[in-house]
Amino acid sequence: MRLHKLPRAMKLASYLESKHFRTAAGLLIKRTRIIGFFLYALATVGFFILPREDISRSSYFDENALMTGLATRQFDDAVTVNRVAMALRDLDQSEAISVIDKELSKIGLEVYQQNFSALLPIALVQQSTPTISGRNIYGILRAPRASTTEALILSAPFHTRDGTSNVYGIATMLSLANYFKTKNYWAKDLVFLFTSEGELGTEAWMDAYLGQQMPGIVASSLQGHSGSIQAVFNLELESPLFDYAEIVVGGTNGILPNLDMVNVVAHLCLVEGIQTTFHSPWSSRPTYQQSLMGMLLFGAHLAPGLPTGNHALFLRHRIDAVTIRGVGKTQQRRGTETQNVIPLGRAMEGIVRSFNNLLETLHHSLYFYLLPSSWRFVSIAFYTPPFGLFLLPLVLEALKQWLVARVPDILLPTQPSSTLGTPNKLPLPFSRLLALLLVSFGSGGFLCYLPALACTHLGHITLTWLVAGLLCICGVSVLVPLLLGFTVMDYEWRIMKCFKLLLLVIMLAAFAVLNFPLAVCLALCLSLPCTITQPSGLSSKHTHWLSQISLLLSSPPMWVLYFCALYTFSLSAPSADLNDVIVDSITMAMTGVAMAYNAWHLLGCWLYWAMCLCVWPLWMMAWSLSCHQLVCSPKEEGCGPSKEALQSEGLDEGDQKGLRHSKDLQVFEGSPSPTSHMAS
Repeated sequence: MRLHKLPRAMKLASYLESKHFRTAAGLLIKRTRIIGFFLYALATVGFFILPREDISRSSYFDENALMTGLATRQFDDAVTVNRVAMALRDLDQSEAISVIDKELSKIGLEVYQQNFSALLPIALVQQSTPTISGRNIYGILRAPRASTTEALILSAPFHTRDGTSNVYGIATMLSLANYFKTKNYWAKDLVFLFTSEGELGTEAWMDAYLGQQMPGIVASSLQGHSGSIQAVFNLELESPLFDYAEIVVGGTNGILPNLDMVNVVAHLCLVEGIQTTFHSPWSSRPTYQQSLMGMLLFGAHLAPGLPTGNHALFLRHRIDAVTIRGVGKTQQRRGTETQNVIPLGRAMEGIVRSFNNLLETLHHSLYFYLLPSSWRFVSIAFYTPPFGLFLLPLVLEALKQWLVARVPDILLPTQPSSTLGTPNKLPLPFSRLLALLLVSFGSGGFLCYLPALACTHLGHITLTWLVAGLLCICGVSVLVPLLLGFTVMDYEWRIMKCFKLLLLVIMLAAFAVLNFPLAVCLALCLSLPCTITQPSGLSSKHTHWLSQISLLLSSPPMWVLYFCALYTFSLSAPSADLNDVIVDSITMAMTGVAMAYNAWHLLGCWLYWAMCLCVWPLWMMAWSLSCHQLVCSPKEEGCGPSKEALQSEGLDEGDQKGLRHSKDLQVFEGSPSPTSHMAS
């Protein structure tokens, strides 16, 4: 009888009983941990060689229409910069807006203002009404050579990211507006935007400009409009003297601008003698260690997905934007206060003129990359293969659990037979899978939406009440599976573990496309807990208790605390008190949770949502499985393979017990083995 004429079930049985399949499956089951360790090591080596010069690529321009650096840059208006900076110094916000209004009107721009207010759902400080009010002001320079269909935004907030006054950033923008007004080669409108209250002011102005509205922000409509926004450049200068310019590219939810924009800014700053960097100390020729540290810092700033500057909010709408931030202070040389500001102003002139040449939006270059230094990048084609190697052990572990659960006698020797059998079919535990999903994602839903429900009825809640409520939900979610003591058979928990691992792989692959550094962090935090999870009964009580304690110590709230403690410890002095470091870490973790929730509610950052509805449910699945009790016991002596036979196969204690329980289950339920059925 030919194989292709057999029924499908008999074909499957013949394949399961084939020598090649059993050899490959046995090798996988016996050597899964060794193969996984080898793949993890290979992936780690792959990540660490990414900053090498023979792996990373030198920066280049994909869009030839930019014509970067070809135009002569003539900005040299130090008088206006000094005059405006002196006028704005030591003024409050309303007085500063009046000065900016007069300057823009004197230049001849169309000047408009916008009022807004925002209600913080989580009050970061003890205040009765956590309502933030502010006012934005902007001026529009109409393009003399084209209709108002496209616009470039030049932005400067009233305060920098560190909370200091952005006097010289505003003065430089006003000086550039005065200089640009005298030129007639502009093909796009130039909008000079000055915002208050950090990202909230930018979000209010952008929503009003695009005709949208985020919940919690109430803003007046804009009286003056321009065309579609092509690019945004945000400038932050707390001092006229700086050591180097930091180019901040990370956007909301890990979105990056087109690489051509980053290269244009870095190249023109270099032409003007300004040193540039990305979240790391500057070096003229970085070594491998410096490039590796630069890539790690770049990923660390990108992973949370929170705004790192006013430009970050535009990236959520696929508008390319960057922030140029002066970092560090040097000793005054040659007796002038504007020695760094004027070259930066000329670089800004060249940047704006380059984007003024474009006839379409940037689309040639990359949107997915890592930046180890200012002049080299790692494309998505190089950093995804190591991440794939990192996920492969999870897939192999899931395949191993499926094989052991569905083919219990996979390691038993088979005798050649002229008859073909049908595979053993154990029922899939759909009810247990559904219960596991409901418990895990139900607790995540409470974590995600219970604060929103409280804010709806109370208006706002304090930081203490938020953290206390979240900890109570987490504590109840952890105690319920532990107290109920669910029972499970061996093949059931293996199928549930296989389902959990595949769900983890799908989630990490999705996050790798949206925010690659965040996917790497989640893989490091969740891979080990989800892999070593097993119910009680497969090992001794002390070993199982240790595994549960390690699982609790690797929970998402603990990882948040670990990262905050690492950051606090890196910034603290060597002689700092350990108790102060611990208190500061806990305070930072609490504040970080509140900031993530506020950013999700007001700015559209989905970090809090992802942690509650993706990361926490997967950890809860691992914890619930570890709280199950294995109840499959042999019903007759000698059924299933012996312990000595399984030890000779090189299996550990858990797999030995699992295979014996799986074989015993067939005898207990009266299920025939695959070779006992005769083909019709």
